[in-house]
Amino acid sequence: MNKPVIRAADPDDIHYRNIAALVYAEAGIVLGPEKFALIRARLRKRISTTGCRDIASYAGLLATPAGQPELPELISAITTNVTHFFRERRHFQTLATEVVPALRDADRSEIHAWSAGCSSGQEPLSIAMAIHEASGNMGPRPTIVATDIDTKIISRARAGLYSPEETSSLSAIQREKYFHRTPDGFKVMENLQRQVQFTTMNLLGHWNIREKLDVIFCRNVVIYFDLQAQLALWQRFSQRLMEGGWLFIGHSERIPDPAKLGLESVGNTTYRKIHG
Repeated sequence: MNKPVIRAADPDDIHYRNIAALVYAEAGIVLGPEKFALIRARLRKRISTTGCRDIASYAGLLATPAGQPELPELISAITTNVTHFFRERRHFQTLATEVVPALRDADRSEIHAWSAGCSSGQEPLSIAMAIHEASGNMGPRPTIVATDIDTKIISRARAGLYSPEETSSLSAIQREKYFHRTPDGFKVMENLQRQVQFTTMNLLGHWNIREKLDVIFCRNVVIYFDLQAQLALWQRFSQRLMEGGWLFIGHSERIPDPAKLGLESVGNTTYRKIHG
């Protein structure tokens, strides 16, 4: 009978644990031992850039006051930024065919939306395009707040410049209508870009969003937090929605017992605020 292979302890594991604990404290992202290889791969460039010899000296840097400016770089390196225009298209179809018509019929002049965990900007720009195409010049105008914890990715979103590959999920008409071609790629038209306010925000911290919202997109973000943080976020999202507002979440995410939060499930990964 073959004996199971037992992995020998890696002397660097303590440093990965310390970095994982720091990421959790700063961003709420859970990185268990199974993620140590990911940490190693993603921090290779940061170790070199900071002049550290290895993961041990990098972890040591992070533990000192001199390492405080490195914390945003650490979070940027660790966070996952996978996105594209009109990802999970059914959510944008619901936005165009149900949300916009209802608000137009209610004589609303604006739609207040939040893209939480917006990455490089494709999601909030898709929200703006979907609203515009559904309402034209006669319907409510979008006012969109787009947030992410990664300062670098927010800077890129503000630049509004995308490669041909990144715009491949758009139709030729959409590229012509909302972008102009430059030697560096496709640049978002100013009239679309100004409908989105990009800002850095930690979802587990203070939310500098004062108005109640008609729509919240928070997709494939909450899965990186522990259960306690997830439940707290679902409750906070519900509290920020207007009655009748919509919450769109990721394909692998579910809200347990949404009725307790004043929400009802109205479709796959789609919820509405019903009271509270």
